[in-house]
Amino acid sequence: MVSRFDEYPQQIVIDAFGKRTGFFMNPDCTIHQNLGNFIKQNEDKFFVLVRSSQFGFLKTNDLRAVAIVRHPLTAYEGFGDRHSEFVPTGIPSEEGVRWFANFWNKSVDDFMASDSVILRYEFLKKGLTEEVDSSVFKGWRPSLRTPSLGKHLKKLMLELVGDRYFKIYADWIL
Repeated sequence: MVSRFDEYPQQIVIDAFGKRTGFFMNPDCTIHQNLGNFIKQNEDKFFVLVRSSQFGFLKTNDLRAVAIVRHPLTAYEGFGDRHSEFVPTGIPSEEGVRWFANFWNKSVDDFMASDSVILRYEFLKKGLTEEVDSSVFKGWRPSLRTPSLGKHLKKLMLELVGDRYFKIYADWIL
């Protein structure tokens, strides 16, 4: 999949990122490579990466992370509440479920391929181990949400994500 991460940074991006972080991107490396180098040089810091795993960011850059995965039904609805402009056909719709399932699957693929620590959002406190700095999650209040999608869309989501989902979760019901 070709993404904007595969492009080379323009000077305006180099300047803006450098001003904000102190890290100036190499114009001869892709944005993907630059972000990987940035994280490797700042291993002692905490970053929130959104959507980057959709493009295999962690595996490509040989990075491990603490990845937070949310049940795809509640993630889809929550994503639609805040970011529906990214879903080409809107939420809720069959096309929207297909788009989001693809996004969710690619992210989970990257988390698993990079051997990242995967935490289930709904059960975050139960999933914390010595390997994870729990202070990062101070104040988080993960909640269970009852999805309001119709049966057809719930079934479609399960069909599209089930093979990966059941490697992380024990059952489909929340």
